[in-house]
Order: sequence, then structure tokens, then C-alpha cells
Amino acid sequence: RLVSDLHTLSVADAGRLSLHRKELDLVALVRDVLAKYASRLEAHGMQAELTIQGEIPLIQADEDRLHQMLNNLIEKALQYAQSGGWLGIDLQSKDNDVVISVSDAGEGLSADMHEQVFQRFHRLDPSRNRATGGSGLGLSIVRALVELQGGTVSIDKAERGGARFVIQLPRS
Repeated sequence: RLVSDLHTLSVADAGRLSLHRKELDLVALVRDVLAKYASRLEAHGMQAELTIQGEIPLIQADEDRLHQMLNNLIEKALQYAQSGGWLGIDLQSKDNDVVISVSDAGEGLSADMHEQVFQRFHRLDPSRNRATGGSGLGLSIVRALVELQGGTVSIDKAERGGARFVIQLPRS
């Protein structure tokens, strides 16, 4: 997986990462991703909540890359949230964009860490090793894939105290 992640980033850096855009139902895609994680979330004692604000239009995006972005964010929530925690995904339409927010009730991040978490090989807990902490590439990949599709990603504090990642993608 590390080799695959590094390959994705290097191809994106070179501007050669291809997108296979097609019209997508974002609500259905997010439901599919949550269904895939249902047993892991349950085993971790986490409750998942999907909130859909208003009508979400179809978007032109790369389905596999959207899956990859959401997978990375959910994996991060599983990694840092306490057992018995919460994962929230919020979808809304805003102007000519769709907004996907992924929140957890974990430890959260200080404001000075908001930009650092998107840097390659950055780990919040330096004592974590590969067996427990991942490669430090997941959020770098999220940022690269979001920007490749003409969007932005940011982080702030979730309403339940953890981190909230906000992805804003153009509808087309």
C-alpha cells in the first residue's frame, strides 16, 4: 500500500494522474462507502451518521478517486477516535459546489496542526510506528486528489470535539 500511495502522489505531482470523470450520485457513493465500513465502525464501537442538507446535485467526478478520498478520511477517524466514538459525514450543495464534511469525535487538532497534517509523512503522534500509525501519506493523497478535481480541502474543529475535514468540489 505504501508503494501504491507513493506512486499516486508522484504521478499527481508530475501532472500525469488521469481522472475518469463521469456523472455521479454523491449520496449513493457515500452510502456505499459507509456500508463498506459498517462492520469495522461497529467493531470499533463507532456510530456513523450521514446528514444530507437539501438536494445534492449529480457531479462530474472520478468515482474511484472519491472512494479513495473518503476511505482515507474514514481510516483516519478509525485510527484516532476513541472506542464508542462517532463519525459524521455531511453533504450539502453550496453555490456551484458540493461540500463533503467528514467529522469525528476524536482528540481533534490544534490550529497550528491544520496545515501540517496534509504534509507527506506527517504523523500526529511521532511515537506511532508503521504497525500502528500508517505511512503519513493518507491526507496528502486526499489533498492531491481533491485539488486535481478542481476542489479544496480544509480542516477545522468538529462540533463534537474532533477533527472535521471539509472537501469542496465543483459540480462539473
